This record gives sequence, structure tokens and C-alpha cells, in this order.
Amino acid sequence: MALSPVVSSFAVPLGRFFRRKAVVVGSVAEQSEAEGHVVVAGYGRSGRGAVASLLEAGVAVVVVESDYVLYADLASVGVEAIWGDITSPEIQHAAQVGKARALILTMPNAVTVEVAMERARRLKEGLRIVARAVNEPHVTKLIQMGADAAIQPELEGGVAMAERALTS
Repeated sequence: MALSPVVSSFAVPLGRFFRRKAVVVGSVAEQSEAEGHVVVAGYGRSGRGAVASLLEAGVAVVVVESDYVLYADLASVGVEAIWGDITSPEIQHAAQVGKARALILTMPNAVTVEVAMERARRLKEGLRIVARAVNEPHVTKLIQMGADAAIQPELEGGVAMAERALTS
């Protein structure tokens, strides 16, 4: 406990250091030329599944991840990625959301999904947005806000499990 003030004094300088070091996997020139790609925000379980499916289909992907450990995983597999908060206009610009064909929001935080969605719509009105919902009422809210699809992963998973149980 006695070291807590000393250790915590390094938090801000370390944060600034990492923000300068980690922005984009690949060159900035490649990133700025991204067009017709899909931006996937979040590289947890849902994001990993979405990215794998898109890459398998030959679709260009740019991932935005706020957790540095998950971001580092992306770097190790060579997926183009940006470390940051998808609600940030600067991060959306870096991910070329305005030139993307779609935005997939996989974070389990309702406010983050809603803010990111609203800001992305300002960049590109016709952008296809698929958003993660935290519960059934949130599905309705996201659709009313303009999401093209709102997915509640736990519900979708349960439906898929039931379908598999009933088919041979």
C-alpha cells in the first residue's frame, strides 16, 4: 500500500507513451486508403467471430479495440487494427468509417454502442450498422436509432443451440 502513490504516478505517463506507440497495424498510408471495408469495433468473443468470418469471405477488415492486450493479439495475427475508443471521432476517422461498407459494434456496453452508432451516421449516412444489443428492449432501441440489425448474442446463441438439438 505504501507504494500505491508512487506506482499510480506512472499511470498517466505510461498511458501517453502507449497511445503514441500503438495506433495502426500496417502503414498509415494503407489505412488512409481503406475503402469498402468493414470496421469491427471490439475484438472479444463476438468480434473475433465476426473478423474470422469476414476474412474467410475475403472482406477487408479494420478492427478498433480499446483493450491493449486484445489489440496486441490483433498485431500478432496481422489483422489491420487501431487501438482506441470507437466513440472517438478521431478513431472513427482513422478507421475510415466514412469510406467503410459496414460497421459492426460488438461491445457489451449499451452507451458505447449507441454513441458510436450516432457518430458513425454523421460520417456516412448510408453506412450499414450491425450492433450488439444487451437485452431485448435494447434491440428495439437500436433499430429505432437506425441500426440495420441489432443482435443479442446470448439469445442468438440459444436459438442456434435449439435448432441444432432439433436437427439431425
